[in-house]
Amino acid sequence: RDATEAADQAVERDPDEVGAEGCARRKEQRKWKEQLPGVLNNLATHYLRIKEFGKANETWIEALHVDPERADTLVGMATLRCETGDVEGGEELLHIATALDSFHVKGLT
Repeated sequence: RDATEAADQAVERDPDEVGAEGCARRKEQRKWKEQLPGVLNNLATHYLRIKEFGKANETWIEALHVDPERADTLVGMATLRCETGDVEGGEELLHIATALDSFHVKGLT
């Protein structure tokens, strides 16, 4: 009887979150959240290439909000800083990126 009541309560809370459909949706949401920083980095890099520096910066900041420890986001921001004349700011961001992921960033510095 307790298991039946627990199942009924779960369905009452949110029927979409119970069962295979809810599980599939949560899995898709996790997948999207994992991919989002990479998508934002690609978009920001595109903005950098077409000299839309403000949009590039905003997009990289958004990527940092999603995953603040992603080194390639910081490398992109460092590139932007250097492109806009803030070499010291770029170097600082590269140091932070290297501290987060020295294996992948070391070859870029």
